[in-house]
Amino acid sequence: MDYAVAIDPLIEPPALLALGLLISIVALVILLSRLRGGLIRILATGLVFLALMNPSLDIIETESVADVLLVLADQSASQSIGSRRDRTRQARESLIADASRYSDLNVAEVEIGNAEGGAGTQLMASARREVAAIGKGQIAAAILVTDGLSDDRSLALDLDVPVHVLLSGNREERDRQVMAVAAPAFAVQGEPFTVTFRIEDHRPQSMSADDVQTTITLNGEIAEVMMVPIGRDVVVRLDAPRTGSNIVLVSIPTIEGELTEANNSASFRVIGVRERLQVLMISGKPHAGQRTWRNLLKSDGAVDLVHFTILRGPGKEPRAEIEELALIEFPVRELFVDKLDDFDLVIFDRYQRFGFLDEVYFQFIARFVENGGAVLIAAGPEFAGQASLAGTDLRTILPASPTGRVLEEGFRPHVTQLGKRHPVTASLPGYDRFAQTDPVAGDWGRWFRLIEVAAEDSDILMSGADGQPLLAVRRVGDGRAALLASDQAWLWDRKVDGGGPQLELLRWLAHWMLQEPGLEEEALSADNVGATLTVRRRTLSDSAPDFEILAPDGTRREIAPRNPAPGEFEVSLADASPGLYLIRSGALKTYAAVGPEFPGEFADTVSNPPRLDIVAARTGGSLQWIADGIPELRPVRGDRQASGRGWIGFSPRNQQKVLGIERYALLLGLTASVLLLGLASLAWWREGAH
Repeated sequence: MDYAVAIDPLIEPPALLALGLLISIVALVILLSRLRGGLIRILATGLVFLALMNPSLDIIETESVADVLLVLADQSASQSIGSRRDRTRQARESLIADASRYSDLNVAEVEIGNAEGGAGTQLMASARREVAAIGKGQIAAAILVTDGLSDDRSLALDLDVPVHVLLSGNREERDRQVMAVAAPAFAVQGEPFTVTFRIEDHRPQSMSADDVQTTITLNGEIAEVMMVPIGRDVVVRLDAPRTGSNIVLVSIPTIEGELTEANNSASFRVIGVRERLQVLMISGKPHAGQRTWRNLLKSDGAVDLVHFTILRGPGKEPRAEIEELALIEFPVRELFVDKLDDFDLVIFDRYQRFGFLDEVYFQFIARFVENGGAVLIAAGPEFAGQASLAGTDLRTILPASPTGRVLEEGFRPHVTQLGKRHPVTASLPGYDRFAQTDPVAGDWGRWFRLIEVAAEDSDILMSGADGQPLLAVRRVGDGRAALLASDQAWLWDRKVDGGGPQLELLRWLAHWMLQEPGLEEEALSADNVGATLTVRRRTLSDSAPDFEILAPDGTRREIAPRNPAPGEFEVSLADASPGLYLIRSGALKTYAAVGPEFPGEFADTVSNPPRLDIVAARTGGSLQWIADGIPELRPVRGDRQASGRGWIGFSPRNQQKVLGIERYALLLGLTASVLLLGLASLAWWREGAH
């Protein structure tokens, strides 16, 4: 229990100060003039002034507050290396047991993991948060049990008590790591690209570091084996053999006594792309949709477009020669013989046989498709007539042939059940791909013309009026062919009747024909986020075979995939060990390189005391190795050494907590009245006595 006198003036402090000054002057005059009874008058006046100050006695009830020993235990990914986690657990248990010997010392234990987003250990940031939550005045000492691998930008810790660091590693640790330095995100198919990496060797200074045998693989195949010097950037030149994802893995063998193998490899993912996509477009009768195709292809920076429009056919001017009708000479032989194989896609937009192309040229185009090219027919009414392209040798590759009917009526395009699984139409906005009815309509605007066709041995992705095929695609040899049986896709672009996903439909169709890897209907891919490996299979079938996964250590697993969406199957593996994985599903295979869940934790795995030694030195604490023995706790005064051989100290804070305050007024009411009356009587008696 404590006591204190409190002052709570009854008048404003400036007025009280002025009154006190006036009373002091009057008292001085009375003393100098030696008036009879002057001292009594001064005491009475002083009593009035004291009463105006309103003094009171506070009786404060308190109790002692236990000190807090803050123990921050590092549980980040790097603590899983070697015996670090066991040493950390032993140190925590020992500290808690040791602290229990002191009745006025409590332990606040906090586990620190990895920061969000795969970042490293934020040890000091976590310590600052705990200090703020507890209050630094209550903390007797802070103990950091860690491997010393902290990614904190700031090491500041506002504490005036010892901060001790107990390291869970050991002084003789050694480790090698492969560091990915640089690689392009994309590489042109078949052209060389380079990756840059570096090998770092962390070992005691007494050990030498020789060149390291390094293996570089590309998509699971060994590309090069070389001796690499330590600590230097090494550039390796490789070829991108295919479009799509290419996995480069750089790996080194494990040395004796190495801390971990998790950082003995580094992977690069390089997307193989075509340098430029060459598109030839031949337009027949001019129409509103012609500009749609042209704008779409011209807006794609990866596409080089060559476009010819046949403005008039010879039937319009029977007495004129073809050469006289052309604005420029039509390079038939150059386009369809000499340069045809330079193109990736040929588009016939409402084209009909005008006599410009002999039958032999259509044979060349059919052969071009079979050898890996692509032809797209954007059909108009001409496709149903006598001059239809279906009457040429292109009929051998076309997905559908006309019946001769043209349906002139409003209809809303639909996505078929097969279309819900095909990458060209599966993700079109505006319809429910999970609906069970067939076909499925989107909230799209109507088209008003459909060329009736009969489709065999092709995939119908969209349908129109009366369920008639609207979009049909077909694989022919190594190439692809597609037929859009209407010339009114442009109505969606003009927002007629609400419009629709015209841009997405035409772009994805064109890129599927150009064999873009991301639009393959039968595809297997694998990605990882940290140590979680996710394998996805896309297929037109209703089911997919089990995934066969070959792990880096040679372990083989077969897993039945789940079916989250039509035509999509996937498997997720948590805690996948680092290395290169081979995944098969039926005839498809792919590779995935998995790294540690928190790669930053394995970038430098050797215990690193210098940074935290600074923190300990600033506060009078110490840095000690748990492997040398767990130190015991001792109380020390703030001006004494806070650590020694086999012990660490904490500073008792002797904090008090106020439970309540009782206040008693000293000069109010009866007390002040009695004193004033007594002084007045004494003054009267003094004056009357003389």
